[in-house]
Amino acid sequence: MRPFKTILPKVFAGLVLAWGIGLHINQISELPIVQWDESRLAINAVEMASNGNIIVTSFNNSPDLYNTKPPLMIWLQALSVKAFGINECSIRLPSILAGIVCIVLLMHYTYRQSKSLWTASLAGLMLICSNGFIQLHGSLTGDYDALITLFLFLTFMHWHLWLSHQSNKNCWYMTLFLAFAILSKSAAAMILIPIIGIQTIALKTSVNNAIKCFNMLALSLLPFLVFIGIRSYTAPGYIQASLFNDFIGRMQTHIDGHEETWYYYFDQIVFKRFSLLWYLLPLSLIVLKAKFNPFSKQLFIASIGYLLILTLAKTKIHWYDMPILPLLSMAIALNVQDAFMRLSAKTLQWGFMGMIMGIGLLALTQKHKAVWDKQQLDLDYTHYELSHMLRQYSAKDTLYLVAPLYAPEFEFYTHQHPQIKRKSWKELKVKDKVVLGNFAKDSIDLHYKYNTLLNSPNARIIEIQP
Repeated sequence: MRPFKTILPKVFAGLVLAWGIGLHINQISELPIVQWDESRLAINAVEMASNGNIIVTSFNNSPDLYNTKPPLMIWLQALSVKAFGINECSIRLPSILAGIVCIVLLMHYTYRQSKSLWTASLAGLMLICSNGFIQLHGSLTGDYDALITLFLFLTFMHWHLWLSHQSNKNCWYMTLFLAFAILSKSAAAMILIPIIGIQTIALKTSVNNAIKCFNMLALSLLPFLVFIGIRSYTAPGYIQASLFNDFIGRMQTHIDGHEETWYYYFDQIVFKRFSLLWYLLPLSLIVLKAKFNPFSKQLFIASIGYLLILTLAKTKIHWYDMPILPLLSMAIALNVQDAFMRLSAKTLQWGFMGMIMGIGLLALTQKHKAVWDKQQLDLDYTHYELSHMLRQYSAKDTLYLVAPLYAPEFEFYTHQHPQIKRKSWKELKVKDKVVLGNFAKDSIDLHYKYNTLLNSPNARIIEIQP
């Protein structure tokens, strides 16, 4: 019986990891490149892989002064494109790997803290089942957020390990990972600097250690400062654009119409992010008589601090809270473990565990439907019928794409298939083969005769006739 008890938590932890990996790779190339951020990064990465300019990201072969984030993610995507070609997998691979590694490291550090594979597995399930991690604009798509989440999580863990063990190695790791986080998403990563600084003082760290911590936090900014200096020298106007797009503008205005209530992020966390699993926290606190695990208290304080700083900005978007999800997952798992260990009667222990497993099973079912079965992915699939036609086009004949002026989700496939070229509907000629969605459909019907070569409800390929 004892070997069974020993191997069971290992098997369960392995199943959690396998499920997390499966959710990621199930979607890696099935979904077309997504409109807005992923598509713009995809064009940035493809053009960087083509022109070799690793300093100035470009869009339509001009310096990109709209997407002004530092280029670490685009560097990784460009390398992926070089290695695996122009496709959805190449664009998403860095993000997906970051998501998988984040789950693995979350379980690893939770195990180090708790000495329990069950607790580590619960933390992994919390993150996997959260509604803000394995999702669009999370670790499923080629966006910045999975990468910054991984590096900020590593930053916080090594800060804690440094304070706990006074190891210079961990202090340097903290600095390195924070530098990577800043090179991933600048302002969003810098939020952690005051949080770590304040917690360092609040924990009554020695003066020497506090000064060392502040110096290392300042040092983490150096690679970013060097980059913006080189970038602004190479392509003037970058500093002003970056200040507005990534710093001052988001604090003072509702960029791209992203306006929400002041309590938006707290509402997201409490009612949407952790779904059924969130109720494990108040359940565990009842058992603990409202006493937090000491380390989980640090995790909660850091998470609340991050949300408070996000709340100060007028631009509010639902994926901005993604970096705190691993911290909250670990905090809740540690508190549940403490609650379980303090229950004296075996009947209460098994009852408590049964409630956890029941809630967890419901959350697992919800996540499986949302991601694996694609029942709750927030996509207008009619919009992407054109994408499916574009990526499946294999003929050598030139095909002209008619689409809105800004349509990087469709333009990506003109890079994948060079025989597909952009053209205005007003410039079409006899014998042109044209692919289009609903954009300009009525105008073409009024001005041209054509034969339909391929048709779907919201996209078609036609050939212009005399």
